[in-house]
Amino acid sequence: MRDPRMSHSRAEREERARRARAHAHLARVRAGRTTRAAGGAARRRLAVAAPSTRGLAAGALAVALGSGFASGDAFLATAAAFTGSPGAVEVIAVRGARHLSADEVARATGVSRGTPLAGIEIDAVVDQLEDHDWIAAARALRLPGGAVVVHVEESRPLALVEIDGPGMLFAVDAEGRPFAPADGDAFAELPRLVPDGSVTPREASGTLATALRIAQRLAEHGLAQPRSIAVPAEDDPEGFTLQLRDRDARIVLGRDDLDTRIGNLAQLLSARSDEVDRAREVDLRFADQVVLREKSTRKGSAQATGSRGRADRSEKRPSG
Repeated sequence: MRDPRMSHSRAEREERARRARAHAHLARVRAGRTTRAAGGAARRRLAVAAPSTRGLAAGALAVALGSGFASGDAFLATAAAFTGSPGAVEVIAVRGARHLSADEVARATGVSRGTPLAGIEIDAVVDQLEDHDWIAAARALRLPGGAVVVHVEESRPLALVEIDGPGMLFAVDAEGRPFAPADGDAFAELPRLVPDGSVTPREASGTLATALRIAQRLAEHGLAQPRSIAVPAEDDPEGFTLQLRDRDARIVLGRDDLDTRIGNLAQLLSARSDEVDRAREVDLRFADQVVLREKSTRKGSAQATGSRGRADRSEKRPSG
């Protein structure tokens, strides 16, 4: 039978050994902090990558990114228990930016270098970011070692529209909302929307959204994005009109059954007809045929073609 006193002594020895290892680890951490503090300002700027915190910060960042930044403050509190303090902001790491630069996103946080991490309110940082015209949604996370990580989702520009005079262009999102001023040269590939009337910045517009759906349907049929889409007034009988990039002809779509008319346009252009090439205007508002108005014809004259070739001139009124 084993002597209880010997078992008790072994347990005490193991406990003393564990305490010794813990003290040794703490001493190494303190020595590492002392060495970094003596390194001067240049060394302090790299504290986020210092050996004693690099593994902890990297692991926290990986888990945080996988969990949607939901546990940022929990990571900060856990790290503080080991390092003594969450520290101050040394770097703002930016993810997800495309149009905006990392510096622009960092400035939009409202956080400056040297701000105590413990004093940063993450909700306030997110609100600051989402107030920016180009940022649709944002997340933020504080990490030990002086890092603030932000992930932004930018609004996606699908077209440009002119507001308040020549040259004042705004990017337009899928809801038809002119959400931010934009450089036309930077987005030369996007169609220009030309509204018949005023447009209010940062407010969604149903007619602008319809124009964007027209551009989307053109792409689905394998056609290039139009150079411009005229957005009609309510009483305009022509409705929506297009100017394609590779055609001089003006395309008249009307207002009704736009999906069918865009499909008819795709078929017409794929036929590579000489008549289509010569046309100055292609009118798709007629239910059973396409009306081509040629460049060479006198004013007011027109020729009409049906889906199976040339047809007599149509006397029907457009359907809208």
